[in-house]
Amino acid sequence: MEQYKQFEKEWSEHWWMNITEHLSRSEINKLIIFCSKNENLTWDIIQAHPQYDWNVMGMLGRNPNITWDIVKENLDKNWDYNRLSKHPNITWDIVKANPTVRWNYQSLSVNPNITWEIVKAHPEIAWNYNWLAGNPNITWDIIQNNPDADWFEPNHLLQPNLEFDSIRNNSNFRNINLRCYIFNNKMEGEKRKFIENKYRELHQRQSTEQIHPELINTVLHPDNFSKLYGLGHFENYYLC
Repeated sequence: MEQYKQFEKEWSEHWWMNITEHLSRSEINKLIIFCSKNENLTWDIIQAHPQYDWNVMGMLGRNPNITWDIVKENLDKNWDYNRLSKHPNITWDIVKANPTVRWNYQSLSVNPNITWEIVKAHPEIAWNYNWLAGNPNITWDIIQNNPDADWFEPNHLLQPNLEFDSIRNNSNFRNINLRCYIFNNKMEGEKRKFIENKYRELHQRQSTEQIHPELINTVLHPDNFSKLYGLGHFENYYLC
């Protein structure tokens, strides 16, 4: 694992060196916004090149390598807390432990660390149910079982746990104006189940293919065959 981390570090440095080759400082500053979400952009690279405008438009808050410890130790970076509130490295415990931070609760509503249990336990927070409908922890069952919540119906169709059966069984989903949301849905839950089934089928097929020839070879091995014949297993068969 340590070796892999070292290779990843070397790769990130190699990546940065190659994509910035022959570019001026002003050109790199114009392009930084496009790599802010790239996991190859590490905090080590950012620290090693302070001459660049890394946090243009608060985009650094989207970088997957940013942690709360980095934010706390670099408050001069003018962090965009709207973006940070969505960040998967920002947990509910961090939010609770830092109540003076300017958290954006609309953005926090789509944070993958926010669960329905957290939402129910904190009704005093101005959760955005439009955005909550797209949170990966909010299942279709939760939406259906809480009809009084101010869900925005089209966002239901962006729910990553939306199932094909739900689409088939809900006449509203046949509305062509809502279909664009379904077309934009990655259907991650269905994809996961599909791939798991494929792996299961592959494993079963490989097991069968492996066992069958091994079984035949074992049974028809001369030593084993003569033993089975001697026990009368083939007494009703004539051998040519």
